[in-house]
Amino acid sequence: MAAKLNKRIVVSPDVISQEVQLGESLLLDVKNLTYFGLDSLGTQVWTALQSCDDADSLIRRVADSNEQQITEIEARIHSILHALAASKLISLEPANTPGPATVAS
Repeated sequence: MAAKLNKRIVVSPDVISQEVQLGESLLLDVKNLTYFGLDSLGTQVWTALQSCDDADSLIRRVADSNEQQITEIEARIHSILHALAASKLISLEPANTPGPATVAS
């Protein structure tokens, strides 16, 4: 098992995504006008990010849905998350960082 990231993932509000062919997606940073291509595993990670902001939970969720060796898939997911962070499409923050505030109505 790969080392835990113990990070909270925050998706940049400036990113839009579009599936371009079966299992592959493009991400567009509308602020910087740069794009980033995702293969099928990257698309699974991006899709999981829409409902999960805990890096370790996301890795388990995506790894559980793949039939590859757990250590191999975890390493690939770590690589995807770090590439997305390096491109400023997401940020990896300490797990104890509070999320966005919610306003009660």
